[in-house]
Amino acid sequence: MRRVIGIDSTHLKGKYGGCMLTASCQDANFQIFPLAFGVVDRENDTAWEWFFRGLSSAIPDSETLTFVSDRHSSIYTGLRRVYPKSHHGACTVHQQRNITSSFKKKLLAFHVSRAARAYRICDFHTYFNEVIKLDPACGAYLETIGFSHWTRAYFLGNRYNVMISNVAESLNSVLKEARELPVIPLGEFIRTTLISWFEYQVQSNSGGNYHVNLGKWSCTCRAFDMLYYPCPHAISAAVTEDITLQSIMAPEYSVDNWRQSYKASIKPVPDVSNAYPLPASIASLDLQPPFTRRPPGRPKKKRIASRGELW
Repeated sequence: MRRVIGIDSTHLKGKYGGCMLTASCQDANFQIFPLAFGVVDRENDTAWEWFFRGLSSAIPDSETLTFVSDRHSSIYTGLRRVYPKSHHGACTVHQQRNITSSFKKKLLAFHVSRAARAYRICDFHTYFNEVIKLDPACGAYLETIGFSHWTRAYFLGNRYNVMISNVAESLNSVLKEARELPVIPLGEFIRTTLISWFEYQVQSNSGGNYHVNLGKWSCTCRAFDMLYYPCPHAISAAVTEDITLQSIMAPEYSVDNWRQSYKASIKPVPDVSNAYPLPASIASLDLQPPFTRRPPGRPKKKRIASRGELW
């Protein structure tokens, strides 16, 4: 994926309060791909550093990595301590909100947004000059932040299309109803939500739960993994997704392969009596069948199955 991670936080509304920290990115189809979740007592330096250290166990620090977030000071502190090599860009939407609340000038946020999203440096300065004309104090404020932090044209890393952290905010919106739950039910809500996005959870009549991943031909019952044709749980998921069962079976079970097995002809045995003349020393031998002793009793016509033998 594009190595751009959106990070955000949201307050929990349960009895014990706290915050949930999230990290997510976009897949190739510009859809949300969650990376990590963390529940902390409050949003501070210690909490964000703990979260980033957990994230770094899966995604290590790299010069090709970029983070996009709001301008919370604890995020900056955590990234400096855990991801010193990576790049960090400010969310354009949060930047606009700060400008709107701090500098109450009409169209000011619009020109700031155009300047932030400009691809060419010359275009950036054209739009930024409009900001300075409207409010010189706002222009000075943005200069102190640093152009490389909030603009596309001056950014030192790769932001691709990710100028805002709405990926993380959209994820928080999905989990909105679960924010009133205690931590364990919250985690279970997140788990079942992600399952509904990426795979299936099938519940059998006996009450057992099985996770099916049709893309990997896998089910936690392990029958799908080892037999290479769908188990009942995979069949249920495939029918729900309107996927043909033939598409999730190994090629060895296909009709074409079955036909190929019997493609060759079974030819009769040719007459080879005159094909190879026998040497005189062999032709003169009187060959008889070997002597064998027949076992007592009536010959058995059915094979005795071995202990524990099952098909």
